[in-house]
Amino acid sequence: MNNPSPFLLFCGSILIGSVFAVAIIWLFGIEISAFERFSQFPEKWTLLEFIWNATAGIILIGSIRAVYVALNGHYYGDASDEPPNPGAGWGS
Repeated sequence: MNNPSPFLLFCGSILIGSVFAVAIIWLFGIEISAFERFSQFPEKWTLLEFIWNATAGIILIGSIRAVYVALNGHYYGDASDEPPNPGAGWGS
């Protein structure tokens, strides 16, 4: 089986995770500040504006990481997926 490289998985997870994050941010109506507002951080930001932007950032990073972990587990598996004693159980 020819598995994709971890770099390719990471690039794919950025793309897919970003789409998931944008969908979640849009669905819940999280307001992200315009780029001009980021140059005024933190002096002219309100607490609510900081909370919205921090929430959007956490959702974005969490979505990318979740997709990467899922893709990596799908293609490469995990050593802990094996049963502790493969000969034990039914039919042995």
